[in-house]
Amino acid sequence: PEIIKPVFYEKNCGVIENIFTVYNLAKGQYICHLDGDDYALPGKLQAQADFMDRHPDCNISFHKMLYLHRDGTTEEQIVSPKRLEKGYSLSEFLNFGNRCGHSTKMFRRTVLESANKFRNFKQMLDTFLHAVQIGNGKIMFIDNNIYGVYRVGVGATTNINITKARINNYEYLVSIFPENKKHINAWILFMLIGDIKNLRFNNAFENLKFFLRTFHFKSLYYFLKIISELSFEQS
Repeated sequence: PEIIKPVFYEKNCGVIENIFTVYNLAKGQYICHLDGDDYALPGKLQAQADFMDRHPDCNISFHKMLYLHRDGTTEEQIVSPKRLEKGYSLSEFLNFGNRCGHSTKMFRRTVLESANKFRNFKQMLDTFLHAVQIGNGKIMFIDNNIYGVYRVGVGATTNINITKARINNYEYLVSIFPENKKHINAWILFMLIGDIKNLRFNNAFENLKFFLRTFHFKSLYYFLKIISELSFEQS
């Protein structure tokens, strides 16, 4: 009972309320998140805790994952060596998109309160939660090792409803961090182009509307930074 704490509900409280209930029951200096359809590998907790001990400016840490497809094939997550060294500030995280698997997340208990303020936002997605917890610190990958497995296609799938929820999250982020509108707008442009390229025209239409609503003249500059970052990763 001092280590494992069962949580019982009289009715379905929903994903977001469950997450915050569990987070706030945790007592440690660091809190980890692991979705029920993914799993961690040996050494994960120690590696992340040691890393965060060494990097006091890191408010959230992640590690690389192995993607396990339904047919049994696997592929390794690609992380820019540059990012392994320096991590992401809030503006960089919003500019380059969420590259971090939620099931690899460890964060400082001290940043939980900043997330608790948005507990009633029932459409909250991973990106929003990470963003409001970064604060003045960084979000960082700990090293080039794999400490977890993400089971592709087991959880939520990409569809028009998820696209609308994602845009709703970005709308909220723009209102909270207006100084980062240009970074968010650049990332939306990147997703818009990806949707068109992959013939996801309904998703593209939703992203286009948001892109036009939030357009900033500096967005194209920050869009080119995304392309440069991706080119570096693939080289």
